[in-house]
Amino acid sequence: MTAMSFSWLLVLVVTPLLGALLLFGSGTYDRKRRLAIAAALLNLLLTVAAFVEFRGAGKPRLVDPFDPLLRVLGEPLFVLDELGVFLLPFAALICVAALLVAPRGGKDPGTLRRMLVAASLTQSAFLVPDAIALAVLMAAGMVPAIGELRRQGPEYRSSVRIFSIYMGLSTALFFAGGVALRIEGILGAEARPWGTWLMLGAVLIRKGIFPFHSWMPDFFERVPLGVAIVFAAPQVGAYAAARFVVPYAPEAVLKVIGYSALFTAVYGACLALGQKNARRAFAYIFMSQSALVMAGLESTSIEGLTGGLCLWVSCGLSLAGFGMALWVLEARRGFLRLDTFHGGYDRMPLLASSFLLLGLASIGFPGTLGFLGEELLIEGAVTQYPRVGFVTLLATAVNGISILAMYLSLFCGAKDRTPPSQSLRRRELTGFVALALLVILGGVFPREFVSSRRASAVEILEQRKSIPIAREAEPAERPHHSPAKK
Repeated sequence: MTAMSFSWLLVLVVTPLLGALLLFGSGTYDRKRRLAIAAALLNLLLTVAAFVEFRGAGKPRLVDPFDPLLRVLGEPLFVLDELGVFLLPFAALICVAALLVAPRGGKDPGTLRRMLVAASLTQSAFLVPDAIALAVLMAAGMVPAIGELRRQGPEYRSSVRIFSIYMGLSTALFFAGGVALRIEGILGAEARPWGTWLMLGAVLIRKGIFPFHSWMPDFFERVPLGVAIVFAAPQVGAYAAARFVVPYAPEAVLKVIGYSALFTAVYGACLALGQKNARRAFAYIFMSQSALVMAGLESTSIEGLTGGLCLWVSCGLSLAGFGMALWVLEARRGFLRLDTFHGGYDRMPLLASSFLLLGLASIGFPGTLGFLGEELLIEGAVTQYPRVGFVTLLATAVNGISILAMYLSLFCGAKDRTPPSQSLRRRELTGFVALALLVILGGVFPREFVSSRRASAVEILEQRKSIPIAREAEPAERPHHSPAKK
């Protein structure tokens, strides 16, 4: 491992936390929002600086020169490698966009603080190479989300309880799995299968994979969409799977991941199609598309695994922008129903265009960054299991129908009767334009991104080959006997 030229990793993790602390001071809500945006933008620039140094160094792993554990224990707390190098700016950009488009409605600085804290914890999670450390960060990441749920009022106690039970169980299972892997040297090789299965259960809960999905629609419906997006869109559960489950899992574990994820993708897509509540429809689309990421991670082909890693980032960015567009529209109109036509395209064409573009990009519309991930995922799936490729296409097609139906209901078919002030504010426009340009330019110039994700896929598959328990047992060859001569 090579030390970086500057303490990028520690500084970028601490920056959002310092911004959250500064929000406790006096000042108007607008001033605090500008301060939060400034902290998030600085965090984004620091992640880009770390990305540039990693690319220039040409080393597989970089550590922070002032890592607090490196000199004490000899093992670093944070490590930047090929898997995490794109995830840092990915998570930082989601936080910046969410703060830019956050409506003025509630005017609660606590929401801004919780979004900054959640972003810092997510980026920390993408840097830790130890399962127990990741479990601790997952537990800490629950706190901002639970705080936002409690802020909604005592009538949401059931939602707090549901979220706490699911996320608490997920964290406990992952921690137990990490402990099992840590004591493998004491208990022997038998500890690794137990640890892997425990971590698999944690990942399935965290990702909302059927039948552990009921927390997700309720969570997206109850909290401000920006907070839900900052918590869920980076998909820490996918990182836990890619880092600690997929490289070491037996074939049986991969099959559980694949079949459960594919069923969830189709199940979520079908549920989204029949929703009358726009938030719940978005939650099921999110559940369905993020499940396809898990379906890609279980692939043992380079193309399929690369597709899953690409879809992780592209789908996360697009769904984040799609949800933010819904959040902005909700701030202008109130509760959004999908069983009637609202109209309004002529009064807010930029918001309508952003809603449609980012929604279609999340399902891999041609010309966007998501198209490459979907194509690689389907190619890898069809090469291994043709029926799996069909299920992937089915889930994507149904989600596309749901997105178009939402667009037609929310922006077309009627005369808009809401108040005149509907145009996007400058900060909102900045957030949507940044996300839209990124998904389009990423689709036009995808080489750097896809090459990085392919390198990560190759590294994961090499790790699988080096661990006997992760390899599928090859059938013994039968001896060939020549027929006895009479």
